[in-house]
This record gives sequence, structure tokens and C-alpha cells, in this order.
Amino acid sequence: QTRGSVPLFWEQRGKQVNPKPRLIRAIPLTLPALRRHLAEQQQLYGQQLFLSLLDQKGDEAELAAAFAQCMDALVGDAGTSVGTSENVRFVPIDFHARCKVSSRPEALRAVVGLVRSALE
Repeated sequence: QTRGSVPLFWEQRGKQVNPKPRLIRAIPLTLPALRRHLAEQQQLYGQQLFLSLLDQKGDEAELAAAFAQCMDALVGDAGTSVGTSENVRFVPIDFHARCKVSSRPEALRAVVGLVRSALE
């Protein structure tokens, strides 16, 4: 397991407690660095599952959409359908939205189920 922030070029500026994240590099300029990062991760760890827990609405929406677009492009590079391939899988889950409509334990069970399905 590798844990990290979204592998895009972004920043959070301001004096607020949680300033809105914003992209600082366009997606076409981000893809070469993301490809190198992914190749390194695959060499070290093998197959990759990217689990995005970013909010799909609100302050994180732009970052979530850019991440999904980059992952679609990367998986497309592998000549496979969007969102899944032999070596790269992408599972976007708006965890905060799930918690609003169900309890946190139920939302966690749903996340585990989605991850399990992605790994099968």
C-alpha cells in the first residue's frame, strides 16, 4: 500500500484552515510526469489500484475531475477500456457523499466492496 496525495500538480494557498485546491499545470503537461510516476510504482509494487476519495462536488471537484481525466488517459494509453486494465485500476469514490446518505460504517463497507470488485 502506498498512500499519498493526488499525483497531479496542484496547490492549496491561503490562510484558511482548508483552502480550495487548484490545479497549477494543465492535464496534457501533467501526463508525462504521471506516466513516469506510475511506471516507477509498477516497477516497485506491480499492479496499481488508485482509490480516489476526493469529493466530486464542492472544493475538490476540479481536482477530482482532473484526476479522473488523467487516469482515463493513462488507461487509454494501455489500449484498454477506461477505468480498468491489467496493471492499472482507478476507483473514484465520493466518500463524503456516501456518508451523507448512510452511516460511516455502511459507507466504509461500500468502499471495501468497490475495491474488492476492482481487484477481481
